[in-house]
Amino acid sequence: MELRDMIYDGKLFPDFCVEKSIPFKEFESRFKRMRNNKKLNKYSDEYLVGYIIRNFYKDKQKANSPYKCKYYVGELTATEYARKNGMIPGSVKGAIHSGLLKNPNAEVEELAISFVERNKDRIRYTYDNYPLIDICRKYKLSYANVLRIFYEEYPDRENMTKEEVSNAIKDIVDVLKQRSPKKKKMKGLKYEL
Repeated sequence: MELRDMIYDGKLFPDFCVEKSIPFKEFESRFKRMRNNKKLNKYSDEYLVGYIIRNFYKDKQKANSPYKCKYYVGELTATEYARKNGMIPGSVKGAIHSGLLKNPNAEVEELAISFVERNKDRIRYTYDNYPLIDICRKYKLSYANVLRIFYEEYPDRENMTKEEVSNAIKDIVDVLKQRSPKKKKMKGLKYEL
Protein backbone atom coordinates (compact mmCIF):
# COMPACT_ATOMS: atom_id res chain seq x y z
CA MET A 1 0.00 0.00 0.00
CA GLU A 2 1.23 3.48 -0.85
CA LEU A 3 1.54 5.98 1.99
CA ARG A 4 -0.34 8.54 -0.10
CA ASP A 5 -3.42 6.30 -0.13
CA MET A 6 -3.27 5.25 3.52
CA ILE A 7 -5.98 6.45 5.90
CA TYR A 8 -4.55 7.44 9.28
CA ASP A 9 -6.56 8.90 12.14
CA GLY A 10 -9.57 9.28 9.81
CA LYS A 11 -7.67 11.29 7.17
CA LEU A 12 -5.56 10.59 4.12
CA PHE A 13 -2.01 10.31 5.35
CA PRO A 14 -0.61 13.32 3.39
CA ASP A 15 -3.36 15.50 4.92
CA PHE A 16 -2.50 14.15 8.37
CA CYS A 17 1.15 15.10 7.76
CA VAL A 18 0.20 18.64 6.69
CA GLU A 19 -2.02 19.07 9.75
CA LYS A 20 0.70 17.84 12.14
CA SER A 21 3.56 19.64 10.30
CA ILE A 22 5.29 16.35 9.52
CA PRO A 23 7.54 16.53 6.44
CA PHE A 24 5.93 13.88 4.22
CA LYS A 25 8.97 13.15 2.00
CA GLU A 26 11.20 12.59 5.03
CA PHE A 27 8.57 10.35 6.60
CA GLU A 28 8.20 8.41 3.36
CA SER A 29 11.95 7.76 3.13
CA ARG A 30 12.04 6.56 6.76
CA PHE A 31 9.11 4.28 6.06
CA LYS A 32 10.75 2.80 2.95
CA ARG A 33 14.02 2.19 4.82
CA MET A 34 12.13 0.39 7.57
CA ARG A 35 9.99 -1.56 5.09
CA ASN A 36 13.16 -2.80 3.30
CA ASN A 37 14.75 -3.94 6.57
CA LYS A 38 14.53 -7.76 6.73
CA LYS A 39 14.05 -7.75 10.51
CA LEU A 40 10.96 -5.57 10.22
CA ASN A 41 9.16 -7.50 7.45
CA LYS A 42 6.86 -9.18 9.98
CA TYR A 43 5.23 -5.86 10.95
CA SER A 44 2.28 -4.34 9.08
CA ASP A 45 2.44 -0.99 7.32
CA GLU A 46 0.06 0.49 9.89
CA TYR A 47 2.29 -0.62 12.76
CA LEU A 48 5.40 0.89 11.13
CA VAL A 49 3.60 4.17 10.46
CA GLY A 50 2.49 4.37 14.10
CA TYR A 51 6.01 3.50 15.27
CA ILE A 52 7.58 6.23 13.13
CA ILE A 53 5.00 8.80 14.27
CA ARG A 54 5.62 7.99 17.94
CA ASN A 55 9.36 8.33 17.39
CA PHE A 56 8.91 11.43 15.25
CA TYR A 57 7.04 13.20 18.03
CA LYS A 58 9.71 12.20 20.53
CA ASP A 59 12.32 13.64 18.16
CA LYS A 60 10.24 16.77 17.70
CA GLN A 61 10.25 17.43 21.46
CA LYS A 62 14.06 17.51 21.61
CA ALA A 63 15.58 20.97 21.44
CA ASN A 64 18.30 20.03 18.94
CA SER A 65 15.96 18.09 16.63
CA PRO A 66 15.97 19.13 12.95
CA TYR A 67 12.16 18.82 13.04
CA LYS A 68 11.60 21.40 15.77
CA CYS A 69 9.65 24.34 14.37
CA LYS A 70 11.91 27.37 14.17
CA TYR A 71 9.52 30.13 13.23
CA TYR A 72 6.23 31.10 14.83
CA VAL A 73 3.94 33.94 13.77
CA GLY A 74 1.76 34.51 16.78
CA GLU A 75 0.54 31.06 17.76
CA LEU A 76 0.83 29.65 14.23
CA THR A 77 3.88 28.02 12.72
CA ALA A 78 5.30 29.75 9.66
CA THR A 79 3.86 26.96 7.49
CA GLU A 80 0.35 27.37 8.93
CA TYR A 81 0.57 31.16 8.61
CA ALA A 82 1.63 30.88 4.96
CA ARG A 83 -1.20 28.49 4.09
CA LYS A 84 -3.73 30.65 5.94
CA ASN A 85 -2.72 33.56 3.71
CA GLY A 86 -2.64 31.53 0.50
CA MET A 87 1.14 31.64 0.18
CA ILE A 88 3.65 28.87 -0.44
CA PRO A 89 5.22 27.96 2.94
CA GLY A 90 8.76 27.83 1.57
CA SER A 91 8.57 31.43 0.36
CA VAL A 92 7.49 32.73 3.78
CA LYS A 93 10.14 30.67 5.57
CA GLY A 94 12.76 31.86 3.07
CA ALA A 95 11.79 35.50 3.65
CA ILE A 96 12.08 35.02 7.42
CA HIS A 97 15.43 33.28 7.08
CA SER A 98 16.94 35.88 4.74
CA GLY A 99 15.53 38.71 6.89
CA LEU A 100 17.21 37.22 9.95
CA LEU A 101 20.49 36.89 8.06
CA LYS A 102 20.38 40.59 7.18
CA ASN A 103 19.28 41.67 10.67
CA PRO A 104 19.64 39.05 13.44
CA ASN A 105 17.66 41.26 15.85
CA ALA A 106 14.57 41.41 13.61
CA GLU A 107 11.29 39.98 14.87
CA VAL A 108 10.15 36.83 13.05
CA GLU A 109 6.52 37.90 13.23
CA GLU A 110 7.26 41.30 11.64
CA LEU A 111 9.28 39.69 8.84
CA ALA A 112 6.51 37.21 8.00
CA ILE A 113 3.70 39.77 8.13
CA SER A 114 5.60 42.30 6.01
CA PHE A 115 6.46 39.62 3.42
CA VAL A 116 2.83 38.53 3.12
CA GLU A 117 1.62 42.13 2.86
CA ARG A 118 4.20 42.95 0.17
CA ASN A 119 3.33 39.87 -1.86
CA LYS A 120 -0.43 39.64 -1.33
CA ASP A 121 -1.09 41.03 -4.82
CA ARG A 122 1.26 38.47 -6.38
CA ILE A 123 -1.21 35.68 -5.77
CA ARG A 124 -2.39 36.03 -9.33
CA TYR A 125 -3.46 32.49 -9.98
CA THR A 126 -6.81 31.91 -8.34
CA TYR A 127 -9.93 29.84 -8.95
CA ASP A 128 -13.03 31.58 -7.58
CA ASN A 129 -10.78 33.55 -5.19
CA TYR A 130 -9.08 30.40 -3.85
CA PRO A 131 -5.33 29.98 -4.43
CA LEU A 132 -4.71 27.74 -7.43
CA ILE A 133 -2.29 25.54 -5.48
CA ASP A 134 -5.09 24.50 -3.09
CA ILE A 135 -7.50 23.77 -5.94
CA CYS A 136 -4.87 21.60 -7.64
CA ARG A 137 -4.38 19.66 -4.41
CA LYS A 138 -8.12 19.22 -3.94
CA TYR A 139 -8.68 17.80 -7.42
CA LYS A 140 -5.27 16.08 -7.70
CA LEU A 141 -4.16 18.20 -10.66
CA SER A 142 -0.62 19.21 -11.47
CA TYR A 143 -0.05 22.87 -10.58
CA ALA A 144 2.84 23.05 -13.06
CA ASN A 145 0.67 21.54 -15.81
CA VAL A 146 -2.12 24.09 -15.24
CA LEU A 147 0.39 26.95 -15.45
CA ARG A 148 2.09 25.46 -18.52
CA ILE A 149 -1.24 25.33 -20.35
CA PHE A 150 -2.04 28.87 -19.22
CA TYR A 151 1.33 30.18 -20.45
CA GLU A 152 0.90 28.42 -23.83
CA GLU A 153 -2.69 29.58 -24.41
CA TYR A 154 -2.20 33.16 -23.16
CA PRO A 155 1.17 34.52 -24.32
CA ASP A 156 -0.04 38.10 -23.67
CA ARG A 157 -0.92 37.31 -20.04
CA GLU A 158 1.01 40.31 -18.70
CA ASN A 159 -1.64 42.63 -20.14
CA MET A 160 -4.55 40.70 -18.61
CA THR A 161 -6.47 41.94 -15.59
CA LYS A 162 -6.65 39.87 -12.42
CA GLU A 163 -10.25 38.91 -13.24
CA GLU A 164 -9.34 37.79 -16.78
CA VAL A 165 -6.47 35.67 -15.42
CA SER A 166 -8.78 34.10 -12.85
CA ASN A 167 -11.40 33.26 -15.49
CA ALA A 168 -8.77 31.76 -17.80
CA ILE A 169 -7.37 29.62 -14.95
CA LYS A 170 -10.91 28.55 -14.04
CA ASP A 171 -11.58 27.41 -17.62
CA ILE A 172 -8.33 25.40 -17.75
CA VAL A 173 -8.96 23.72 -14.38
CA ASP A 174 -12.54 22.86 -15.33
CA VAL A 175 -11.36 21.16 -18.54
CA LEU A 176 -8.63 19.25 -16.68
CA LYS A 177 -11.11 18.15 -13.99
CA GLN A 178 -13.35 16.63 -16.68
CA ARG A 179 -10.42 14.84 -18.33
CA SER A 180 -8.97 13.33 -15.17
CA PRO A 181 -10.33 9.94 -14.08
CA LYS A 182 -12.62 9.91 -11.06
CA LYS A 183 -10.45 9.77 -7.96
CA LYS A 184 -11.19 10.12 -4.31
CA LYS A 185 -11.35 13.78 -3.34
CA MET A 186 -8.89 14.71 -0.65
CA LYS A 187 -10.44 15.69 2.64
CA GLY A 188 -9.08 18.15 5.11
CA LEU A 189 -8.26 21.09 2.86
CA LYS A 190 -9.10 24.42 4.32
CA TYR A 191 -11.47 25.41 1.51
CA GLU A 192 -14.74 23.87 0.47
CA LEU A 193 -16.22 24.65 -2.93
